[in-house]
Amino acid sequence: MENHSLKTLIFFAILALISYAVWQRYFKAEENEEIEPFTKGYALEGVEMDITNELGMVTTRISSPSMVYYEDQSVLHMKEPQVLMYSAEDDDWQFTAPTGEYHEEKKMLVFEQEVNLTSLPKAEGVTPIHIVTSGLSVLPDNNTATTENDIAIDQAEMRMSGNGALINLNLQEFRIKRNVKAEFIP
Repeated sequence: MENHSLKTLIFFAILALISYAVWQRYFKAEENEEIEPFTKGYALEGVEMDITNELGMVTTRISSPSMVYYEDQSVLHMKEPQVLMYSAEDDDWQFTAPTGEYHEEKKMLVFEQEVNLTSLPKAEGVTPIHIVTSGLSVLPDNNTATTENDIAIDQAEMRMSGNGALINLNLQEFRIKRNVKAEFIP
């Protein structure tokens, strides 16, 4: 019986040595081997970023506790972004969302979760406009936005809701595409 236990022990010791040798040969990383990330980019924390127009004027300011830029996709992922879009003549707009992306090649901001927009009136006594939607694509260069999702718009004298919208923030023009409901408040 003791002879059988000794043979079993030797068998498992040889099996362990062979397994270790195979691992060393095929799976162990070389000492000088450089491990490359799956994509190039960078991560930043506590960021404030400005987007400028062709004249160098700041049109949009984005603040975020953390941003990750993926160079191969030219996409900037933002956590809890706060976006301020400036307008020379018209009201400025502030956006907040849990997450967002800036697509550099399209020059487009994309929010795929709940987005809150608020106008920041420049004139005294003007009531802000509040917009809530569950997804939004914004073109900062021309201050327009689109959504195919549910949207609710609250103004001083009116509430509107529906599905999908084209929004011109400069003109404060809202075109709801489907299932429009409006309530006028005297």
